[in-house]
Amino acid sequence: NRGLCRAESLLQFWNYSEPLINKLTRNQILEAVNDYDRKNNDLDQFLTNIKRNDSGYITGAQVTKMKWKFPYSDFAWKWEQEFSKLFRTNPTNFKELYAYCFYDFTQYGTGFEEDALLVFIGYSIMGVYIIICLGKCNLVEQKLGLAFVGIMCVAIGFFVTLGLGGLFNITYGALNRVLALLLLGIGIDDMFVILGALNNLSNLEKQRPVPEQIGLIMKHAGISITITTLSDITAFAIGATSAFPGLRTFCLYNCIGILCIYIMQITFFASCMSIDLRRVLDNRDGLFCCYKHTDYTPNKCSEKEVLKIIFYKGAKRYLSKKPVKIFVIILTFLILAICAWSLSQLETDTNWQRVMYATNAPYYRYFLKDEKYFSTNKVDVYCKSLTYSVDQNAYQKMAYDLSQSSYVLKDYTVNWLTGFLQWCKEQNFNVSVSKVNPNYFDVFLDDFKMTLEKFWFSKEGTPYRIYVDHQVHYNCLLEIPKYILCSALYCNSTFFKSDEEISECKSRMKTETFVPHCNCTSSGVLGCVCVTPNCIDELTQNTSTVYSMKCTIDRRRCRINSTNLPFSNMNCFNKRISYPVTKLSMRIKEMSKNSQRMDVMKELEDRVAKYFNQTNCLVFSKHYLEWRINAVLEWEIKRNLSLAFLSVFVITFMMIMNWKTSLLVVIGVIFTLVDISGSLNFWGLYIDTTSCVIVTISVGLVVDYSVHIGFTYMTMKGKNNDRMIITMKEIGPPVFHG
Repeated sequence: NRGLCRAESLLQFWNYSEPLINKLTRNQILEAVNDYDRKNNDLDQFLTNIKRNDSGYITGAQVTKMKWKFPYSDFAWKWEQEFSKLFRTNPTNFKELYAYCFYDFTQYGTGFEEDALLVFIGYSIMGVYIIICLGKCNLVEQKLGLAFVGIMCVAIGFFVTLGLGGLFNITYGALNRVLALLLLGIGIDDMFVILGALNNLSNLEKQRPVPEQIGLIMKHAGISITITTLSDITAFAIGATSAFPGLRTFCLYNCIGILCIYIMQITFFASCMSIDLRRVLDNRDGLFCCYKHTDYTPNKCSEKEVLKIIFYKGAKRYLSKKPVKIFVIILTFLILAICAWSLSQLETDTNWQRVMYATNAPYYRYFLKDEKYFSTNKVDVYCKSLTYSVDQNAYQKMAYDLSQSSYVLKDYTVNWLTGFLQWCKEQNFNVSVSKVNPNYFDVFLDDFKMTLEKFWFSKEGTPYRIYVDHQVHYNCLLEIPKYILCSALYCNSTFFKSDEEISECKSRMKTETFVPHCNCTSSGVLGCVCVTPNCIDELTQNTSTVYSMKCTIDRRRCRINSTNLPFSNMNCFNKRISYPVTKLSMRIKEMSKNSQRMDVMKELEDRVAKYFNQTNCLVFSKHYLEWRINAVLEWEIKRNLSLAFLSVFVITFMMIMNWKTSLLVVIGVIFTLVDISGSLNFWGLYIDTTSCVIVTISVGLVVDYSVHIGFTYMTMKGKNNDRMIITMKEIGPPVFHG
């Protein structure tokens, strides 16, 4: 089945001839490898960890790579299934074997099952945490039912988000798997703030009717979570302008989800809280609400709010003192300085497999090894729709111009056209060398394509096959009516169709190349004489061959069993050869910064543009997409964060109406994001789509905490120290729980 694919490996040195390969000795193999290495500079695409002796002669290698390329078809899919099944284990004697095909990627998924389990575990842990922290440890004031309602609000909001996203035709991307956990964090934070306002009611306020208590709670908590909701939605709305579809849809879903959960919290959760408040006032059991406790007195231990006491005493005894304030400010700026320095060292990620693929999948292990052993700064120029018999001069000039770039490594440019023209020169074809530049020379042939076809199957042309998409098209003879097959009308028959229109065509003939004279007999034997006209493939002479094949006569049709068609008797058929795509390869110098890599690609693109437009020739690298993504990410992070800071300041100022507090909120957000981003470098992370999502999420969460503290501080009265102490006492526990 080699005719259906293109293979790239050391075996191409022997034209994939199994009998020949089986007879090779070690010395013959080494001689062939060294011969290739002397004439070409791309041996490391097949071999790495190469061992050489003192004279540079290759004596061995530790790693090799083989590739098979298929046009997309049913056959290719079945081939990949067999390939995956065969190489799921190591069927060879190699110490290590790593295999990958596209079928593996579709079968192993992207870790969704593991993520779904994490979501379930996350919600379960959160439920237990809420039950423990939300209420008090006694029979009446425990909040088991309210904790369940809070989780349910988030879950309902999540499913409503999915429904609305589908209704608005917003794509559900891979990043959205984090959505459930993110909305859980934001939703629970709002719930703790509402319940914190309940716990902060004075004894006098707790004597009021339940509706008034709910009104007082929402008067404070409602404004606070409204500010944070608006800030979060704005931050994610800015992220929704991203150039990356995955990040864009993720942010859109977050905007919808935060709004849905906000509505659920201020309506459904607040309503359930009023019911729970009535239950507590009526001394009904927290687990079995039908049971009413008589003469119930809660235990003293449960009435102690430990976290509130810790925040109150910590703020009063320590944080209110000037030396401690100075120490906190110095420590804050010290951490900020360290993280800012670390942030300046943060690089963009080039290992895209690390963040895109599930680490337990075989293709992840394959890509890691591929990057380790076969990672080269290779850049290719893909060209299509060129007529090389006409465009060869411009193509050579482009290749020479690219090789003169200061970024391109010398002697590491592979140009198949140069190899072909050099071969033509050695074969004494009509070659014209340029007087201006001896690197340019043209070849003038009667049939450029047929000569190029011979080059591919020569020893000199074999290494260059991987640089050309070589296609050959024939015409197919299928079922032909008897009166046409056995008459002069045969040559004008309309029953010939091209390969593109007919699948599983087995007999390949061309009407212009031979004229059969056939007699169908009643015995079912077709006797034919094939008169072969002049052909390019053969010498200019006519040959006649007599052959016969089985056929069945059905009324007026003569059915030919095409599998018995004697190919050896029809060695002169016309072929339509085309080269839809070719490539020119080079290697560039190692660049440490992403901006430098983009400059290299820009220069190479400009050099190519002198000779061909982008629709004909395209500069591309395996890592180019990563470099391009990183360049956009760097710009988007700066833009999005700047807009987020500005919007947070405006929204906070509009709701609080105090520019100092609004400025402090923004400063708190900026400091925290610098600390987070700087920590990424300490953790060995990079600027990539994942870290971009982390920063986007961090904006939403940090805004919540800063706004809650700032807004609560503004509602307090008295001296600054007293306001700070009461703020820490009232909003500290909800923020801590959040």
